[in-house]
Amino acid sequence: MLPGTTRPHVIPTDLSPPHAGSIDVNLGSLLLQKFGDLKHLGATMVRNLNNYLRSLDIMKLWNGCNGLHLDLLSELSIDATPRNHHFINNVVPPPPLRRRSVSIQRYFEEKYSIKLNAPHSPLLRDSGGRLYPVEVIWVRIRLF
Repeated sequence: MLPGTTRPHVIPTDLSPPHAGSIDVNLGSLLLQKFGDLKHLGATMVRNLNNYLRSLDIMKLWNGCNGLHLDLLSELSIDATPRNHHFINNVVPPPPLRRRSVSIQRYFEEKYSIKLNAPHSPLLRDSGGRLYPVEVIWVRIRLF
Protein backbone atom coordinates (compact mmCIF):
# COMPACT_ATOMS: atom_id res chain seq x y z
CA MET A 1 0.00 0.00 0.00
CA LEU A 2 1.03 3.57 -0.54
CA PRO A 3 1.65 5.50 2.70
CA GLY A 4 -1.47 6.89 4.36
CA THR A 5 -3.82 5.33 1.77
CA THR A 6 -5.60 2.08 0.96
CA ARG A 7 -4.26 2.15 -2.61
CA PRO A 8 -1.72 -0.48 -3.71
CA HIS A 9 1.68 0.59 -4.92
CA VAL A 10 2.29 0.76 -8.67
CA ILE A 11 4.43 -1.98 -10.18
CA PRO A 12 6.46 -1.18 -13.32
CA THR A 13 4.75 -2.54 -16.43
CA ASP A 14 7.87 -4.42 -17.53
CA LEU A 15 8.46 -6.09 -14.15
CA SER A 16 7.80 -9.82 -13.97
CA PRO A 17 6.92 -11.58 -10.68
CA PRO A 18 9.92 -12.22 -8.42
CA HIS A 19 11.84 -15.40 -9.09
CA ALA A 20 12.41 -18.00 -6.39
CA GLY A 21 15.01 -16.62 -4.03
CA SER A 22 14.06 -12.97 -4.46
CA ILE A 23 11.54 -10.69 -2.80
CA ASP A 24 9.91 -7.30 -3.41
CA VAL A 25 9.90 -5.12 -0.30
CA ASN A 26 9.23 -1.50 0.61
CA LEU A 27 12.52 0.29 1.31
CA GLY A 28 11.13 2.24 4.28
CA SER A 29 9.81 -0.94 5.91
CA LEU A 30 13.08 -2.78 5.27
CA LEU A 31 15.17 -0.03 6.88
CA LEU A 32 12.73 0.39 9.76
CA GLN A 33 12.84 -3.33 10.51
CA LYS A 34 16.63 -3.49 10.34
CA PHE A 35 17.55 -0.19 12.05
CA GLY A 36 14.46 0.95 13.97
CA ASP A 37 13.32 4.57 14.00
CA LEU A 38 14.46 6.55 10.94
CA LYS A 39 13.70 10.02 12.34
CA HIS A 40 16.36 12.73 12.63
CA LEU A 41 19.32 10.52 11.69
CA GLY A 42 22.85 11.84 11.85
CA ALA A 43 25.38 11.58 9.03
CA THR A 44 27.06 8.49 10.52
CA MET A 45 23.79 6.58 10.72
CA VAL A 46 22.83 7.53 7.15
CA ARG A 47 26.26 6.27 6.00
CA ASN A 48 25.56 3.00 7.86
CA LEU A 49 22.21 2.72 6.07
CA ASN A 50 23.89 3.33 2.70
CA ASN A 51 26.51 0.68 3.48
CA TYR A 52 23.69 -1.74 4.32
CA LEU A 53 21.92 -0.95 1.03
CA ARG A 54 25.15 -1.53 -0.90
CA SER A 55 25.55 -4.91 0.81
CA LEU A 56 22.16 -6.10 -0.47
CA ASP A 57 21.84 -7.80 -3.83
CA ILE A 58 19.31 -5.29 -5.22
CA MET A 59 18.00 -6.32 -8.62
CA LYS A 60 15.41 -3.57 -9.21
CA LEU A 61 14.42 -0.28 -7.62
CA TRP A 62 11.22 1.68 -8.39
CA ASN A 63 8.90 4.46 -7.27
CA GLY A 64 5.73 2.83 -5.92
CA CYS A 65 3.64 5.93 -6.73
CA ASN A 66 4.05 5.72 -10.49
CA GLY A 67 6.00 2.52 -11.21
CA LEU A 68 9.02 4.30 -12.70
CA HIS A 69 12.39 2.58 -12.36
CA LEU A 70 15.21 4.19 -10.38
CA ASP A 71 18.86 3.51 -11.00
CA LEU A 72 20.70 1.11 -8.75
CA LEU A 73 23.29 3.77 -7.86
CA SER A 74 20.72 5.64 -5.74
CA GLU A 75 21.65 6.33 -2.13
CA LEU A 76 20.19 7.97 0.95
CA SER A 77 20.74 11.68 1.36
CA ILE A 78 22.62 12.77 4.46
CA ASP A 79 21.03 16.20 4.70
CA ALA A 80 17.50 15.99 3.23
CA THR A 81 14.18 14.75 4.59
CA PRO A 82 10.69 14.96 3.05
CA ARG A 83 9.77 17.75 5.44
CA ASN A 84 12.89 19.94 5.19
CA HIS A 85 13.87 19.67 1.51
CA HIS A 86 12.20 22.17 -0.83
CA PHE A 87 12.35 22.68 -4.58
CA ILE A 88 10.70 24.92 -7.18
CA ASN A 89 7.59 23.06 -8.32
CA ASN A 90 6.37 23.53 -11.88
CA VAL A 91 4.05 20.49 -11.91
CA VAL A 92 1.62 20.69 -8.99
CA PRO A 93 -0.85 22.40 -8.82
CA PRO A 94 -2.07 22.08 -12.43
CA PRO A 95 -2.29 25.12 -14.74
CA PRO A 96 -2.26 27.97 -14.41
CA LEU A 97 1.26 27.19 -13.28
CA ARG A 98 2.59 29.00 -10.27
CA ARG A 99 6.24 28.68 -9.50
CA ARG A 100 6.50 28.04 -5.82
CA SER A 101 8.81 26.37 -3.39
CA VAL A 102 7.35 23.13 -2.08
CA SER A 103 8.63 20.43 0.27
CA ILE A 104 9.01 16.85 -0.92
CA GLN A 105 6.37 15.91 1.67
CA ARG A 106 3.82 18.38 0.30
CA TYR A 107 4.61 17.50 -3.30
CA PHE A 108 3.85 13.81 -2.69
CA GLU A 109 0.70 14.71 -0.76
CA GLU A 110 -0.57 16.92 -3.59
CA LYS A 111 0.56 14.89 -6.61
CA TYR A 112 -0.16 11.36 -5.36
CA SER A 113 -2.67 12.02 -2.53
CA ILE A 114 -0.59 10.16 0.04
CA LYS A 115 0.32 11.02 3.61
CA LEU A 116 3.93 10.25 4.47
CA ASN A 117 4.28 8.51 7.81
CA ALA A 118 7.98 9.32 8.23
CA PRO A 119 8.54 12.95 7.15
CA HIS A 120 11.85 13.11 9.06
CA SER A 121 13.40 10.03 7.42
CA PRO A 122 16.20 10.37 4.84
CA LEU A 123 15.36 10.75 1.16
CA LEU A 124 16.67 8.46 -1.56
CA ARG A 125 18.67 10.42 -4.16
CA ASP A 126 19.09 8.91 -7.63
CA SER A 127 22.07 9.62 -9.88
CA GLY A 128 20.08 12.42 -11.59
CA GLY A 129 19.64 14.21 -8.24
CA ARG A 130 15.91 13.46 -7.89
CA LEU A 131 14.79 12.79 -4.32
CA TYR A 132 12.19 10.27 -3.12
CA PRO A 133 10.81 9.43 0.34
CA VAL A 134 11.94 5.93 1.35
CA GLU A 135 8.29 5.05 2.06
CA VAL A 136 7.39 5.14 -1.64
CA ILE A 137 10.41 3.17 -2.90
CA TRP A 138 10.23 -0.56 -3.59
CA VAL A 139 13.20 -2.87 -4.11
CA ARG A 140 13.60 -6.36 -5.47
CA ILE A 141 16.31 -8.14 -3.50
CA ARG A 142 17.96 -11.45 -4.38
CA LEU A 143 18.06 -13.46 -1.15
CA PHE A 144 19.94 -16.48 -2.50
